[in-house]
Amino acid sequence: MTTEPDPTADPFSLVLPTDASQLAVLRSELGPWLRLQGLDERAAHDVLVATGEAASNAIEHPCDPRNAVFRVEGRVDDGELVIRVSDSGRWRGPSLLSRRGRGLAFMRGLVSDVEVVESGSGTDVVLRQHLACEGR
Repeated sequence: MTTEPDPTADPFSLVLPTDASQLAVLRSELGPWLRLQGLDERAAHDVLVATGEAASNAIEHPCDPRNAVFRVEGRVDDGELVIRVSDSGRWRGPSLLSRRGRGLAFMRGLVSDVEVVESGSGTDVVLRQHLACEGR
């Protein structure tokens, strides 16, 4: 069942230690917020899984992180849900010997768009989900 978006809902913001145990905290905090944004159960699940993958990367992959935390922010902007997962490290590319590195493709299969933004202050993974297309 889809609920109407709550126009009074605050943007989502959470800062967590870079520890895998914090992924459960992220899920328990983000899930209810997603439902307030009007996503049906499947779309909320897909965004939650994609966000969890981005957060896992923020925990596991940064080189030389300045802070041992990651940030997750969410907002609705013009009919689009935007989730930003940020860390303070440099992006680490996949190793030629690694069987890993499929996370971005996985996330892209779950949400409308995925963008990686690198800067001097860290790496952001920006997930976008069109609210009008949530039943994909």
